[in-house]
Amino acid sequence: MFKEEFWIQPKESILIQTHEFITVTDNMSARINEKYGVISLGLIISPAHYMNPGYQG
Repeated sequence: MFKEEFWIQPKESILIQTHEFITVTDNMSARINEKYGVISLGLIISPAHYMNPGYQG
């Protein structure tokens, strides 16, 4: 596992990779929202947070 401390300066962004796998059934859609703890740190999840019916990934 990669463990290195770094600081994100104002107006900077960073791309990270997670290891979750999501499956959405064919009759539903899904949306991922940030946890309050993440929002209170001033961080946001990419706007690509909507999953169409049948999505797997």
